[in-house]
Amino acid sequence: MMRLDYAGGTIFTGTAIAHALLRYAAALAHADDAVSIKVPGRTVDGVEGDFQMLLGPSSQIMVEPTGDPDEVVNEEFLVDIERRIGLLERPPNVLPWDEVPDLDTPSDQL
Repeated sequence: MMRLDYAGGTIFTGTAIAHALLRYAAALAHADDAVSIKVPGRTVDGVEGDFQMLLGPSSQIMVEPTGDPDEVVNEEFLVDIERRIGLLERPPNVLPWDEVPDLDTPSDQL
């Protein structure tokens, strides 16, 4: 379990979730982009839910281990955030809308 401090607030979330969130924030900063994302976690008072966070180039997030073995687990969140990180780190190959592809190139050179 990790304690996540962000924008003056604190939530507790799973270790894998916290590490993925930090990687995503770094990828967003590198891409000079920002998103609003729901992060699964628990408040200091024990209320569980999804907490809305704005991540961008100037996000300041601190995470620290709590020693609490009761991890917050959300595989769907992890799959989605890994997909998002992948799109930022390895964007799909696309042509600008006004660029016509060269369809005469042999397929072994693509």
